[in-house]
Parts: sequence; structure tokens; C-alpha cells
Amino acid sequence: MPDLDQASIVILARNYNPSIVSKEWLLSKGIITEPLVNFVHVPAFSMVEGELVQLVLDDNRLQLILKQPNRDNLHVLTECTSRFVESLPETPYIAVGLNFRLSVPSSRLNLGILLAPRSRTLRKLFGRDYEVGGRIEFKYNSFRVRVDIPVEGPPGEFALIAFNFHADVKGSSQALERISQHQLALRKAEAILAGVVPNG
Repeated sequence: MPDLDQASIVILARNYNPSIVSKEWLLSKGIITEPLVNFVHVPAFSMVEGELVQLVLDDNRLQLILKQPNRDNLHVLTECTSRFVESLPETPYIAVGLNFRLSVPSSRLNLGILLAPRSRTLRKLFGRDYEVGGRIEFKYNSFRVRVDIPVEGPPGEFALIAFNFHADVKGSSQALERISQHQLALRKAEAILAGVVPNG
């Protein structure tokens, strides 16, 4: 199974008000309940960092990052994000992005399964010493998904495959619905990687 290297949720809105995101407000709403280790609060920008989660908010973008993601604490990210949206239900939310970066040993990554151009054509264009990486986009449920795949890299290194599940939304109820699909999105990303990591 690939390692979860990074997990974040981004919510775009037409007009956030970063000035309301104080330490006291976050605690009173139960959005971040863990001890805070860093906090920046100015009129146009707020950054709050707890032991597990970092929240960054400006006029148009909320980003919540799980600092050391694993399958046991992934629920913290969705719970914090959902509580934020529930606390500001009148905010004009316009898009939700569920982001994962998964790590697999480069030596086990078989990109030929996904990126299967004729190797003879590639050799003719680039010579014998080339590497293949790329971007794949597809639809999954209500998301447009982008997968960024690095070149395979040398043995002993790790390949970081980034998944972005993006959905346009209208308002808080649709935003909450997309956030609730976080685990499904991760399972889809893992299933894709299982197909390109032999015996994975």
C-alpha cells in the first residue's frame, strides 16, 4: 500500500472574512481544539497551526493541511473543514479540492501501464535514455480529478504522485457533501496506484 505523504482540503469562496478567524473563534466553534503552536492574524490573512492541522485563510481561499497524515488521523482534517463550513453557512462557497500526495518506491512504479505510448516511437524521438511522466485528468463522481505523475526515477528513490479532486459547488450544503467524500477519494487514488504498482 502506498504511503500517504500529504493531505489537504481547499475551499474557494467569493468572499471570506479572515479577520473573524481568531484563536478564540476557532476554539469556540470547535474547529481546532488541539493546542496551537503558531498563529498569525492580520486583516487580510489568517494562519493557525496546531499540532496536527494548519489552517490558512485569505479573502478567497481556505486551506487546511494535515501536518503528518496517516489513515488513523485523516478524519481530523475532514472534521475541522466541515466544522468551519458549518460555522459560516452563508459564505458563498464555490469550489472544493481534496488533495492527496502518495509515495511509492520508484522501482515499483510501472508507468507503462498508464502511459503506454509505443516505446519504439519514443526511442526514435528521444533516444534510448528517456523517462516518462505526465498528467492524467478524469471524472470521478462529482469531481474533476488531476493526477500528476513524476518520471519513474532511479531505484531507491520514492515517487510522489499528486491527486487533486476538484468540484465546483454552490453554497455550504454542496461543500459539505463534497468534503464527506474525502475517504472515497483517497480510496480511488489508492486503487489507481495499486494498478501501477505491481504486487502493490
